[in-house]
Amino acid sequence: MAKEGISGVDNVLAHYKAICDIVDGDVSAEVISTDFAGMVREGETWHRLTIR
Repeated sequence: MAKEGISGVDNVLAHYKAICDIVDGDVSAEVISTDFAGMVREGETWHRLTIR
């Protein structure tokens, strides 16, 4: 996201959502947390973006 100049949680979520809406298949998203619980929380957030 940094390369694209996208910052802020809402903007990042919107960007990933837009990507998921375009791509017909898997999308890879990176988490920024360094602890296990945080990584899982972020992964669950990304997953909720793709439920159709």
